[in-house]
Amino acid sequence: MVLAAGLTAAVTAFMGPVSFIGLIGPHLAVLLGARRMQDQLIVALLVGAALMVLYPTQLPAGSVAAILGGSYFLLLLARRRVLA
Repeated sequence: MVLAAGLTAAVTAFMGPVSFIGLIGPHLAVLLGARRMQDQLIVALLVGAALMVLYPTQLPAGSVAAILGGSYFLLLLARRRVLA
């Protein structure tokens, strides 16, 4: 597990956002509800393309992580009805 995480970090450091988008796109597709392989491929393609369009603007990584992570955390809390 440590080797896989280290190799992933190394590839991301050398290849930048292209490798990161390639790694995160399929996971986001599943989180967005795509269950069949064909649906996952299409949704991952669209998510990856949308994220690469945002790439030249160079948003701070901390801001993006806070927005995405915070939103996902609130979604998980709402699903468990902790917020109610």
